[in-house]
Amino acid sequence: MSSAVSRLPEEHSPSERPEVTPIIQFDGVGKHYGNLPVLENISLGIRRGEHIALIGPSGCGKTTLLRCINALERVDSGVLMVNGQDLSDPTLDVNRFRARIGLVFQQYNLFPHLTVLENIVLAPMKVRKTPRSLATERAHQLLKQVGIGDKAHVYPDKLSGGQKQRVAIARALALDPDILLLDEPTSALDPPMSKEVLSVIADVQKGMTVVMVTHELRFAAQMADRLVYMEGGRIVETGPPGEILKNPQEDATRRYLDIFNS
Repeated sequence: MSSAVSRLPEEHSPSERPEVTPIIQFDGVGKHYGNLPVLENISLGIRRGEHIALIGPSGCGKTTLLRCINALERVDSGVLMVNGQDLSDPTLDVNRFRARIGLVFQQYNLFPHLTVLENIVLAPMKVRKTPRSLATERAHQLLKQVGIGDKAHVYPDKLSGGQKQRVAIARALALDPDILLLDEPTSALDPPMSKEVLSVIADVQKGMTVVMVTHELRFAAQMADRLVYMEGGRIVETGPPGEILKNPQEDATRRYLDIFNS
C-alpha cells in the first residue's frame, strides 16, 4: 500500500495563517492488540477549530484512533499530543485531561436510572465541581439547543433512539469541551432519525475542534474541512472533501468510494 497522500492547504499571509501548533498531533503512532496491529505509523495534525471526518471500511482503526485521542486507549509507539498534553506521560491526570474533551458513542451510553437532566449534569458536577444550579441551567440550555427541551425529566427508556443520541450530544457539550469526538453517532439509527441527529451535529459543532468517525459520506463532505481515509490501520489519503470524493489519488480510496457510488 502506498504512503498517505496529504494535500497541503493554500498559502496564507502571516495574519491569516492557521495556528501552527495542532491541538491534536499524532507522530508515528502505533497501537497493537496482542500481536494484531490496529494502528500503524499514524502521523496526523489537527488544527484548533478544524473539523475532521475519519472514513474507511469497518475494522480499519478509525474508532481506535478516536479512543486514543481521549486516552481510552494507550498508544504503544510514537507520540500523541492532545491539548498540549503528551498522552504517554505517566503523570498525566486522565480525569482532568478528559474534562476538556466531549465524546459521543455509537450506543448513547446513558445511565438508565437517571433522568435526562441528571445524565447531563452529572459530569459537570463531579468533574468540574460546578454547582448544581449552574449545571442545571446549562443542561436546560443544551437540551433546547438539541431540540428536546421538554425531555429534561424523562428517563432514557422513554426516548427514541434519535432523542437518546441528542441527549448524548448535550451531555458531551455540558463540559464546554475544546474537542468533540463522535464515533459513528448515527450507526444505530434509522434514516429519518439519522438525518435529525446529523442536523443537530451540524448546528453544535461550530467553534469546536471536531473529529468524527462516519460512514455518512454526504454529511462528511458537508461538515468536514478535511477527510482522512484509513485502511488496514494506516492513513491512506487526506485532503479537502471535494478533492477526496471527486478525485481520489490512491487506488484504495477509489475502491472504497466506488462502493458508495455504484
